[in-house]
Amino acid sequence: MAEKAIRKAVTTKDNPADLINVALEELVRARRELPGFTTLDKTVSAIRTETNTELFALVATRLDAADRRRRALRDRLLGP
Repeated sequence: MAEKAIRKAVTTKDNPADLINVALEELVRARRELPGFTTLDKTVSAIRTETNTELFALVATRLDAADRRRRALRDRLLGP
């Protein structure tokens, strides 16, 4: 439950404290027992790392594609 809330919020929030608060709010709303801070901190850290890695890979792919287009245009204009 907390992990699902963190995963949803990580796309709009980057601060770990904000993500921990999102998890706590969801757990309190659902009247669940609260895990220890370290557990939430490790969960947030793992989800942020996973999400940021995916985003960086996406950006790198797009940059690589843009770079290939620029090189092709340059080659057409100036020759290989």
